[in-house]
Amino acid sequence: MRAERAERTDGAGRAGRAGGRPGFALFRDDWGIPHVRAGGARELAYGQGYVTALDRAWQLHVEQHRVLGTSAAFLGPDAADWDGLARRTRLADTARRCYERLDADTAAWVAAYAEGVTDALADGAHERAPEFARTGSSPAPWEPWTPLGVWLSTHLLFAGFPAKLWRGELTRRLGPDAVPLFATDGPGTAGSNGWLVTGDRTASGAALLAGDPHRFIEDPGVYQQIHLAAPGRDVVGLAVPGVPGLAHFGHTGQVAWAITNAMADYQDLYRERLRRTGGAVEAYGPGGWEEVAAHTETYQVAGGEPVTVEVVETGRGTVVVGGPDAGPLPGEEGGAEPANALALRHHPRVSGRLGFETLPALLAAVAVLLAGMLSLTWYGAAWMRFGRADRIAIQFAGSKKSLAAGLPMATVLFASHASLAVLPLMLFHQMQLMVCAVIAKRRSRDPEAVAEPVPVAGPGAA
Repeated sequence: MRAERAERTDGAGRAGRAGGRPGFALFRDDWGIPHVRAGGARELAYGQGYVTALDRAWQLHVEQHRVLGTSAAFLGPDAADWDGLARRTRLADTARRCYERLDADTAAWVAAYAEGVTDALADGAHERAPEFARTGSSPAPWEPWTPLGVWLSTHLLFAGFPAKLWRGELTRRLGPDAVPLFATDGPGTAGSNGWLVTGDRTASGAALLAGDPHRFIEDPGVYQQIHLAAPGRDVVGLAVPGVPGLAHFGHTGQVAWAITNAMADYQDLYRERLRRTGGAVEAYGPGGWEEVAAHTETYQVAGGEPVTVEVVETGRGTVVVGGPDAGPLPGEEGGAEPANALALRHHPRVSGRLGFETLPALLAAVAVLLAGMLSLTWYGAAWMRFGRADRIAIQFAGSKKSLAAGLPMATVLFASHASLAVLPLMLFHQMQLMVCAVIAKRRSRDPEAVAEPVPVAGPGAA
């Protein structure tokens, strides 16, 4: 274990140097995995953001611009279609909306992470990534809401609506009987690895927890191994670069969590009839023709011409296919009132919620309270499997119904030394079936102790 960065901090956890930045200490083990220590939750979030920028500066740069719809300006024409989609779905605006609805403590925690990223880039972290020089791009400061945008952009295409477009095209070309032949996300075809083996079934006597996020092969990877420690917090796991905390996989020594994926249906597509009347755009809704929000945006493309897109949002959602000047959608030709656009409706845009309030509380989890299910809809189900105190598993099955109307899903309560943290399934909104298992060890621990960084078991461990 070697110290890469260590600063003296005062009682409030602030760095004792010019600039008044939050203080933290960074250690690297023999595998290069970062171990971050700080005096408080916000300082730890700042340190995590700073360290992530040290290790993933280029990845963060790309993700930031994917949120804004400006990545083609340095990545070229291959990124132009994504930038258009990001703008048409209003990713950045949705992230701002979700950030504004956070409680004050969570907003400050997320902002501290973004501040850490910004400061590391200002300190030259990007100079370690040759891609900046190759593309002639420079890092930009992160907004407090940027981490929420990264979460949105990472999962936008990792849910239901691309499959719905595929099934629609398949039905149009081959007929509805062909759909089951190609299905990969329905009963009997969807599968995942979400399981818990209790200690009395393992050679070590320790419980084993498995999750399966069903990620695509990505370079760089969507996960980052990291160890985060502060008073009342001592967690190892896999972070999503650009997002504070450990949303998907974490282990506190007393509590562990993992996620699995079975293709949640939380995105709806609506066929829309749009028309232009003078300078306005109208959509046909339940009450007839109504004016809708519309404006144009232009973005740059390296090695190509600038692209202008029209951003339209109806009462159903943001238009992602077609528009007021487009012809009929495929399959609508010849109809009396053909649709010429598709609008996307999804929970974060409707509710302004991503569940980020759960993330800081997860890091402080030291025990588990089996308080049952909150907000279970009548088409959801839940099972609890009880064992000894050190072997408890909870499995949830969410509704097959879409969340587009803002319908709640199953919820579990986690207990920390300070408070109860509500963990809604929509936090991990790319899941349909989720296994959330918790392992409570028998040994006690001092919640105020800051653990010394310890070596990781091997190159593949977190």
